[in-house]
Amino acid sequence: MGQEEETREPKLTPLILSDAFLNIFEAGDPGMLEDEVMQTQQRHQKMMNEWEKMLPIVQHDEQGGRTTIWMDKEGQLVIPPDDELKRRMMRELHDH
Repeated sequence: MGQEEETREPKLTPLILSDAFLNIFEAGDPGMLEDEVMQTQQRHQKMMNEWEKMLPIVQHDEQGGRTTIWMDKEGQLVIPPDDELKRRMMRELHDH
């Protein structure tokens, strides 16, 4: 294994363009899809911490340090492994 291969980080490929979120959602607005992503991240904190060790994602403090969220290096929210959230995202984005 070459030195170049050892330092290569896996690339996260978003399934939904960031523009969809930037134009529709505000972080932390109750009832909004982005807020649900943040709440779901909290329920999956253990997994999110594990992903943070393996993937190029970082934690950010939100709401005055009361909430931790995980984002990729481009500033997009990381979607936790929650099938109900993924179904809701598909419904919301397909209906618009």
